[in-house]
This record gives sequence, structure tokens and C-alpha cells, in this order.
Amino acid sequence: MSKKFLYQQLAVWLLVILIVGACKSSTQNKITEALADQSQVLSDFFLENGDFINDPIVPAILNAAEVYSALQTANILVIDLRTPEQYAEAHIAGSIRIDAAEIIDYMTSEIEAAAFDKIIFVDNRGQVSSYVTAITRLLGFDHTYFIRFGLSSWNEAFAKSGWEMVINNFLEDKMETSSNPKASPSTLPLLQTKGTTAYQIAKEQAKHLLSQPPLSFTKTIEEVLDPDNNFYIVNYWPEAKYTNYGHLTGAIQYTPKKSLHPDQDLLTLPTDRPVIVYCFTGQHSAHVVAYLRMLGYDAYSIIYGSNSFLYETISKNEEKPGTFWSDLHKNNFPFVSGQQQIPEKIDVEIKSIQGGC
Repeated sequence: MSKKFLYQQLAVWLLVILIVGACKSSTQNKITEALADQSQVLSDFFLENGDFINDPIVPAILNAAEVYSALQTANILVIDLRTPEQYAEAHIAGSIRIDAAEIIDYMTSEIEAAAFDKIIFVDNRGQVSSYVTAITRLLGFDHTYFIRFGLSSWNEAFAKSGWEMVINNFLEDKMETSSNPKASPSTLPLLQTKGTTAYQIAKEQAKHLLSQPPLSFTKTIEEVLDPDNNFYIVNYWPEAKYTNYGHLTGAIQYTPKKSLHPDQDLLTLPTDRPVIVYCFTGQHSAHVVAYLRMLGYDAYSIIYGSNSFLYETISKNEEKPGTFWSDLHKNNFPFVSGQQQIPEKIDVEIKSIQGGC
């Protein structure tokens, strides 16, 4: 074999190596460029996987009676998100206690989540459990739910220090009735994680959000009314109710399960100031805020929603009882303290309560 032929063969191989390397570099650059806009990657990922936040099922909620009945017959897992002290004092028999910060690792590594018919989160008043449910749903766990009004609806003993304590009417005559325009469309927030795929980005962002203090995604109505706070306030009600009931001063109406679609009004939310979302009970807005925070927005839910400042108007005019706290939601289902126990089976009436908020 001549030296000339060997040199030719070597040249060919060098050329092949250079071409392959260039292709790999080009592909990697495209991947890097695509993932640099991580909020857009997540927005597309959520749309491609069912557009949960605009799904009719939202909020993914169950009545306490439904959960109690299911505990007797179905393959469900109830996860209590409260503190160890609260859990030890009283909890649903058979439930397990897990910190919100540990939920993602627990569901992806420690259990076979798909083996359960339903995984149900619970807390004191349905705010944190709604938020956690939404985040797990956005990660693809399509069988997670939370209990409407939390443990307040499980037993009156919880309600006395729960929802009974938070309803209020102090803004009854101070609501604005004129409409406020949405901001001009802009861009999605800047989101940066170490993820290299859409799911990795979503998982890392979910773990980051759930590692924060449990109620860090909420604001009280008093905080929202503070004139020193420059909030963009989203009224998450149907337009007719925004006008008829009145709304917080400066609030802008966004239609539930429609307006926050990327092709609708999502991009009118500002990225340079905090976004406040309120619904009727805070349970639907907790879902919405979970979605917005996953995308990188600095978003917050008004805890307990308009029940915390406009209760009389809501309770007198709303046809759906799920939009306000009332005696209809009170139950006396058994609970246990300390170690888990199995209560005696009793017959319960399944109340049909519609309207998540």
C-alpha cells in the first residue's frame, strides 16, 4: 500500500471527524439556544401535555365526604402537608405526613405513584394543598387532588380554628365597579434552571417552589391593600361578576380557564412587578399562581380569596356553594391522634358540592 494512499485515507478520516464534530456542535448550540428561553420551553411543555390550568377539571378538588367514602373502598393515598405537631394532634386515619419540600422526591423515587387511584393532599384550609396539587399536576401526575376547604370541611373541630376564623366583609362597600384595562402584551419571564429537557426544567422549578415556606405564594388582603406595594391585581372571576359584585380597586378581570392561555392574555401579565391573583376562596387562585410561578412569574394568591373581604356579597349571590364557606361544608368525620388508626366504618352522605372557586 503506497504512502500516497495512506495519506489520502487519513485526510478522509480527518474530514469525517471534523464534519461530525461540527454537526454535534451545531446541534448542541441549537439545544442550548432553545433551552435558554426556559419559560417558553415550559409553556410549550404544559400546552403539549393537556394545558392543565385551562382544563375544565381545574381546580382538581374533592369534597370531604367523597374522600371519606373512598377511604373505605378505594386505593387512595392521603398526604397531610401540615407540621409534625399538627399532624400528631389530629389527622385523618391512614394519612401520612410529608413536608411539601419532599413531595417531588417522594412521588418520583419513594413510591409507585401510578399504583394509586388517587393521591389526595390536605392541609388546614385548602390553600397549600391546592398549590401542591397544581404543581404535581403540571409535572404529569394527573390523579392528584386536594380536599375542598381542607380539614375545616372534615370535622367541625378543625373548622373552628380554620375557615370559621377567616371570613370577613370589611370591604363590602368599598369595591370598584369600573373596568380596568389589561397591560400591553410583553414576554414571558426569564427562567433559569440547570435542566436540559422540558421535564427536567419543570421538575427543578417545582422542587424550588416547594422548598419555600408553605404560604410564601400567598398574600393577605391587608398586604394587597398596602399602597406601598406595587401589585398588578388579577380578578379571576367571570366578567359579569367582576362588574356586578365589584372588585378590588385597580384589579383587572381575567376569565377563568381561558384568559391565561398563551394565545389569549397570558403575556399581558407584567414581569417587572408582582402579580396578585384572587378568586372566591383562594383555592382556584392557588392553582393559577402555581402555574404562573412555574413559568417564572412573581405571582401570589390572596389567601382565602374574596371570602376574606366580601363574604356577604358572595354568599348571598353565588349559586355554587363551593365558592364560599358555609355550614354545608361542615362534616363530623372521624380523626385520630398520634399513631395511625383505622376508624370504624360508618355510612356517610356524599354531598354534591360544585363550583371550585
